[in-house]
Amino acid sequence: MVLREWEVWGSELLESHLSYPMLAYYRSQHDDQSWLAALAAVIDCCALVLVGLEGVPTLQARMTFTMGRQILVEMARSLRVRPSPYTGGNRLDGDAFRLLEVRLAEAALPWTTAEAEDLLTALRATYEPLLAGLADYLLLPLQGFSAADETRDHWSRGHRGTLARRLIAELPERLATEAPPPGSSRWRRLRNRLAPDA
Repeated sequence: MVLREWEVWGSELLESHLSYPMLAYYRSQHDDQSWLAALAAVIDCCALVLVGLEGVPTLQARMTFTMGRQILVEMARSLRVRPSPYTGGNRLDGDAFRLLEVRLAEAALPWTTAEAEDLLTALRATYEPLLAGLADYLLLPLQGFSAADETRDHWSRGHRGTLARRLIAELPERLATEAPPPGSSRWRRLRNRLAPDA
């Protein structure tokens, strides 16, 4: 269902950006977000499903991948952008691929490891040169294939961002299972419940 929504988003983006190419130059309010970065994440996700995620139907991933690649092809043609050279390690080198496998295992996603790295490299070669060419031309930085460990969502940055993140992630469970110590202040109770070692 999610990939279907991204396919629809892609078709709308293709229509709007081909009709009005200047839209490709518009920037997000955040310097590390862009339509191109979102597209890269969606195509990467489809590539993972197509290459090695067991038990996941591939039809929608194929359709969404096709739409995503079509966007890259048409936008590169519209903006007269040439593909960048592809080395296979542009956004996912060998070490990053092994880390990706570890993260998939931690998420309990069944992953086929036989020839997966070679297949993924071949599939990435069909879209990453166009992706990198557009990123260079539009000056839109792209993340690696996997987010860095220290990457945080915008809503959890800034003043008391860590507290906000812990409240959202942990507090409902802790409140349901722990009784507050008698006689302690509200802030002390919250701090104790949100302490990393608690």
